[in-house]
Amino acid sequence: MQSKTCASDCGKLNWVFRLLVFAQFVLVATIIFTSRPIHPSWIAWLVSQAGVAFGLWAIVTMGRHINISPRLRQDADLRVAGPYRLVRHPMYLALLVFCLGYLIDGFTTYKLLLWLSLLGVLACKMYYEEKMLCDRFPEYQQYSKETKRIIPFIF
Repeated sequence: MQSKTCASDCGKLNWVFRLLVFAQFVLVATIIFTSRPIHPSWIAWLVSQAGVAFGLWAIVTMGRHINISPRLRQDADLRVAGPYRLVRHPMYLALLVFCLGYLIDGFTTYKLLLWLSLLGVLACKMYYEEKMLCDRFPEYQQYSKETKRIIPFIF
């Protein structure tokens, strides 16, 4: 059960959550639409496809509990299988890797700034999600000690 403090804080932060999701979509769309429609570089294409594959694995593992908002759903449960064994936020990793393919393909400082901004937005979402996960699931603290946040075996 979510604590009353977290529930009231989340209500106050609802606009922040919406802003973060909106910023995430705008940044991803801008990265994609300011790039060439087809990756001429096979390396960039492979990087993007690795992001797609990892993201699909995370989506399948999450199932009907998937949520793009940092707010936890009422029926949320703690997932620690599949890609969640490797990192605590596999969907964010997948999105960053997918967009990295577009960054590699036709690199510009502008796209690098967009990608870094996306990283910042996702870091904010991670902060809120992890706080709520710790509040709702006592075992999350141990899981977070054993599993890296977004880069397997590193961070």
